[in-house]
Amino acid sequence: MSALNINKLACAYDRSTRKNNAIADNLVLAGLNLAIEDGEIVGLLGPSGCGKSTLLKAIAGLIQPISGTIELHGKEVSSAARVTPPEQRGIGMIFQDYALFPHLTVFDNISFGLKGTFGRNKPQVRQRVQDMLRLVNLYGLHQRYPHELSGGQQQRVAIARALANEPSIVLLDEPFSNIDSQVRQPLVREIRDILKQQKVAGLLVTHSREEGFAFADTIAVMGQGRIMQQGTAFDIYHHPDNRFIADFMGAGNVLPATIEDEFHVSTPLGIVASMRALPMEKAGTTLELFIRPQMVAVAAVGKSEGALSGSCPQATITRQQFIGKSIRSEIHLGCYQVSYQLVAEHLNPVAANATVQLNIIPHDLVLFAARGLNALPE
Repeated sequence: MSALNINKLACAYDRSTRKNNAIADNLVLAGLNLAIEDGEIVGLLGPSGCGKSTLLKAIAGLIQPISGTIELHGKEVSSAARVTPPEQRGIGMIFQDYALFPHLTVFDNISFGLKGTFGRNKPQVRQRVQDMLRLVNLYGLHQRYPHELSGGQQQRVAIARALANEPSIVLLDEPFSNIDSQVRQPLVREIRDILKQQKVAGLLVTHSREEGFAFADTIAVMGQGRIMQQGTAFDIYHHPDNRFIADFMGAGNVLPATIEDEFHVSTPLGIVASMRALPMEKAGTTLELFIRPQMVAVAAVGKSEGALSGSCPQATITRQQFIGKSIRSEIHLGCYQVSYQLVAEHLNPVAANATVQLNIIPHDLVLFAARGLNALPE
């Protein structure tokens, strides 16, 4: 059974839109579909203003839909007709600013929501808090106040509080953005492991692709108030459904291309090979070829870079930047009285303003219609 199932959800903050039940320009969510299975963690990515926070509020019961439904474990909790109150949904919330009570100890922060579950049974409350403290590696810190903890420790308290009532799903709203960069990566892994250990489904909202990739089982990319694509991080990164998703998931190069046969296209860089079959019904049509920087091989003129595809023209390095694990180069390519600016990532440095040869490493080519909106059907 799905932990969460959202079907054709539409939401707006404008009351006139709600009253008229109109499909208006001010809809924040429009026809949104999303499913999360039991124990699955989904990372929700999208640009600012696309509706991510609104979606969390709708799931939590803070916003009533104009149309569509939200189900938790098969039970409808939101529709245009009725909304189940937030406290009756069995949802855990983890916020960007931790939302801890500064005047309460760690113990009291975690136990705050347990009175409705255990009533006045203090031994059960105490045992549950101790279990949560062990789970998040804070045992022995129960008497401290939030200001006496590090940012990572405060977030662990928020995790413990969210899990104390055994929620069916946890909503995480940018939970790592206030954490120091040196602590963030291990904390991401630790909290993911905790959710997996507890077999709790999770929905993570983040602006960081790296956090989403590391934390989630699958990624849902949001744009224009709807989920545009959902799948593994690898599939969405390498096989985006449209140009919007391709650009959002990371830098890329766009070149005009024409399909020559089932596995080759012609481009300003020459013939480029594809590892998967191309749609032959589009042969002869000018398309857009989207190429990730790491698929562009750079070789100084006169030196071999191995067996790469195509017979490609020479280009000029205009700028280089060391980014830790590789070097990012900006490259000027001029041919047929047309200029292109490309980006490549490679391991070995090349002299500034050097003339280089570019080759595209054979891979599953990503092609879009020339207007850059719709992906070609496979």
